[in-house]
Amino acid sequence: PDPAALALVQENQLYPVWRIPFFNRANREEVAAAFADLPPSSQGLILFEGEAVLGYPHLSLVQEQEQASRFLFGQVEFSQQKGLADLAAASVNRLVRVHTITPEETDFISYQRALARWVRAVEERNVRLLYFQPFLPQSAATQQATVGPIDLNLQLLREVTAQLGAAGYSNTGPSQPLEIRLTPAAFGGVLLALLAAAYLTLALVLEPWWSSQRRLIAWLAGIALAVGLFLLFILGRQILASQITAFGIGLVVPVLAVLLAERNRQRLGLALLSAVGVTALGAWFVVATLAQSPFLLKTQQFLGVKLMHIVPPLVVAGVFWTRGYFRRWHWNGTTIALALLAAFGGVYLVLRTGNIAAVSDWERSLRDGLEALLVVRPRTKEFLLGHPALLLGLWLQRQGEQLLAAVMLVAGTVGLLSIINTFTHSHTPLVISLVRTGNGLWLGFLCGAIVVLVIRGIQSLVVKGENQR
Repeated sequence: PDPAALALVQENQLYPVWRIPFFNRANREEVAAAFADLPPSSQGLILFEGEAVLGYPHLSLVQEQEQASRFLFGQVEFSQQKGLADLAAASVNRLVRVHTITPEETDFISYQRALARWVRAVEERNVRLLYFQPFLPQSAATQQATVGPIDLNLQLLREVTAQLGAAGYSNTGPSQPLEIRLTPAAFGGVLLALLAAAYLTLALVLEPWWSSQRRLIAWLAGIALAVGLFLLFILGRQILASQITAFGIGLVVPVLAVLLAERNRQRLGLALLSAVGVTALGAWFVVATLAQSPFLLKTQQFLGVKLMHIVPPLVVAGVFWTRGYFRRWHWNGTTIALALLAAFGGVYLVLRTGNIAAVSDWERSLRDGLEALLVVRPRTKEFLLGHPALLLGLWLQRQGEQLLAAVMLVAGTVGLLSIINTFTHSHTPLVISLVRTGNGLWLGFLCGAIVVLVIRGIQSLVVKGENQR
C-alpha cells in the first residue's frame, strides 16, 4: 500500500480494510506474498475480493497466514464467494460480520431504505463493519435528491453514524470477538429440559393410549437419545449435537404449548399464559443451546426451519382429529375450496420462511411502517395469523364450536413456533428478539380480541333480530 495513504488513514484515526484479490491456483509462496505486502505493524481487517477466497480450494494456506498475522477477517453477509463459509467457520475467533449494499443495489435503492438497512444490519444482525458503497450520479437516490452525490453520501454517513451512536455503537472499528463455548454441564441441563418436555408432549398426544408400558418405552427411548446427544457433544461434535437439540425443542415446545392451552380453555387468561410461558421457556433453552461463537457469528446456524413450520401444526391437527373435533366437517364444494385455500396458504408460508426476496411491496411497506412505529417490528405471521388465531380458537372452544376452534388452534401453533424460530437467530441481539416477540404478542392478542368482539357484536344483533320477529 501507499505509505502516504496509510499515514493519512492513521493520522485521521480511520480503520483500514485490506482487500486481497483472488487468482487461480495460488500456491503457498503466492499466498504468503499477498500477506507480506501488508504492513506488519498495522492492524485492520481483511476482505477477500473476487469469485473465491485466495488459495481456494486449499484454504489451509490462507489460515496459516491469518493465524500468524494480527488482522481480523471479514465475512460479508449473503456473499456467495467460494470458500468464504468454510474459512469463516475455521476462523471464528478472528471473524467480523460485514454488511454492504452492492453497487448494483445502490443504483436502485432509495435513500431512506438504504439508511434503514445500514442501521438494521448493526442493530439486529450483529454486523460490526459497514462496507460503504456510495451513491453515484446515476443512482436513483441521487436523481431524487436536492443535493449532489458527494453531499448526499456525506449526509448518509452522518445519519448512519448518528443513529448508531444514539444506540450505543462507536465507529472506532471492530475488535476481536470473544470465543464463547457451551459447557457440558449446561448442555446436559438443556437435554434434561428437552426430555421432560418431550415426555409431557407424548403424554398429551397419545393420551387415549398412554399405558404404563408405553410410558416406560418413552422414558427409555428419551434417555437413550439424551445420552447419545451428550456423548456426541463431549466427543467433539458440539455443533451437530446443539443443532439436533435446538431442532428437537422447536418441534416439541409449540405442540406442548397449544395442547396445554387447550386443556385450560375454560380459563382463557390461564390458557394464554400457559401457552406463552411454555413457549418462553422453550425459547430460553434454545438461546442457551445456541450460545456459542459459531452461531453468534452465523458461521453455523439452526437447521430445520421449514420442517419446524410443518410438523407441529400437523401433530396438533392429528391430535384434534383423534379427539373428534373434525367430525362436523362435511366435504362439499365450499369445504373443498377452503381446504385447498388452507393448503395453499400453508405451502406459501413454508416456502416464504427465510426467503427475504419473496417479500411483496405492500408487505415491505407494512414492515417499514411497523418498524417506524414500534422500533422493532413483530413478525407478520405472529400478529396477523398465529396469535389472533390462538386467542380466537380458545374462545371458540368455550362457545362449543369445536370444529372452528380446532382450525384456529392449528393456525395458532404457527405463532408459537415462530417465537421459537425468532430465538434461533443467535446473531440477533437478545433484546431485539425479546422486543420483537413482545410486540407480536400484544399486537396479535389485540387483533384477536377485536375479532372476538366483532363476532359477539354480530351474534347480539342476530339474536336481537330474531327476538323482534
